[in-house]
Amino acid sequence: MILDVINLLLLASISWAQPDYQIEGLYALYNNTNGTGWNWKSNNSGIAWNFTDQNYSKPCNNYEPDQWQGVTCNFSDTGNVTLNNITKIELKLHGLDGEIPSGIQLISTLHTLDLESNKLRGTLPDSIANMTALKTLELPGNDIILPLPYLGTTIQHLSISENQLSGTFPTILGKSPQLTKVQLFRNKFPGPFPDVLANLTLLRNLELGDCNLTGTIPSYLGSLPFSKIDVIGNSLTGTVPSTFGKLSGMEVMWLSLNQLTGTFPSTILSMTAMKYLSLGNNMLNGNLPQDIGSLQFMLQFIMDLNSFTGTIPSGLCALSNVKIVGLSGNSFSGTIPTNIGDMSSDLIMLNMGDNSLSGTIPVSLFNGKSRDLKILTLSSNMLGGTFPDLVEPGMKISLLDIGTNFIPGPIPLSIMKLHHLTGLQLKENQFYGSIPAALCQLSLFD
Repeated sequence: MILDVINLLLLASISWAQPDYQIEGLYALYNNTNGTGWNWKSNNSGIAWNFTDQNYSKPCNNYEPDQWQGVTCNFSDTGNVTLNNITKIELKLHGLDGEIPSGIQLISTLHTLDLESNKLRGTLPDSIANMTALKTLELPGNDIILPLPYLGTTIQHLSISENQLSGTFPTILGKSPQLTKVQLFRNKFPGPFPDVLANLTLLRNLELGDCNLTGTIPSYLGSLPFSKIDVIGNSLTGTVPSTFGKLSGMEVMWLSLNQLTGTFPSTILSMTAMKYLSLGNNMLNGNLPQDIGSLQFMLQFIMDLNSFTGTIPSGLCALSNVKIVGLSGNSFSGTIPTNIGDMSSDLIMLNMGDNSLSGTIPVSLFNGKSRDLKILTLSSNMLGGTFPDLVEPGMKISLLDIGTNFIPGPIPLSIMKLHHLTGLQLKENQFYGSIPAALCQLSLFD
């Protein structure tokens, strides 16, 4: 009891200091983006900002539940004065409408500004360069336009994806050497891949998907410490640079929906940390390497809609952690590896449609260790033989497409063991006889 009284007296003696200039910075943002029309979240901690009631709580409050919504502070004690410095503003989907004001620089202790998915427009203020504590700037899903200002030397994470940036790629980014993440996807930078990124020697995450880029992928990218590159949906040509073999820490490489040529890049086999690889919808050809299974951390392997030939390598079955495999729309031939259903217990989607595969459907697809497989597509091949009889009732296949093949005989009753089935395609085969009444009991007929 005595200790509680002492604590209360100590708290009463402390002066809680909220720097006025930081409140002015908050008001500048509030006033310039129609603060009276913001959408306050009822399920978020914190209350609506209020600049008119002098008795109202300050933005930062360490002991009360009424800290301002979206504001995070760092409390530091200096004797009997506790400084409440604002370090983070997060107002995603709050309805901010207007331009980010130059007065935002008054919050000089801010290290994160996250205003994702609002109605921000115009250019960013030059004053951002004065915010020497700022490390993260998240502005995706707005209407920001070029030119981008100089962002200073401390910025590390930059996201202005899905805005209205249109024109020459902002070379000014090359003057912010601490950048480790640059996300600018779904903007418009028509022209070749920007050379200025070579200056960002710490860059690990680059996302420039759907940006109208043309030309080849520059070899200098292989000298940067990437863990993720996303350039999906551009018009990039040529081959994947051989320098990519140096990217041993690469985990995500999305190069789909371009015009890349050549064979499967052998340099990828050096990327032993790879988890997500997407080369779909390009013009790649040749065979897939047998030792593809050496990429033991692979979770998604997407090669759809290319011109790959040869057989599906048995080494693919060694991808023991893979969840999604896409091989459709190529020219693979020969038989499907018999143990493909034992590839991964985590496999949920396998698409090998639109090839020239022959032989029978491996029984391991229906009683192997891939019990969580949900989507299996084998359509538009040259598969024959009878449908496997040994179907494990515990299989979770919900979509099965074996249409447009040469599978003969009555519609197999073993399909009825797939109790999770909601979609079934059997068209253009050599089935005959009546449709089993039991098929009508499956949920796809509900």
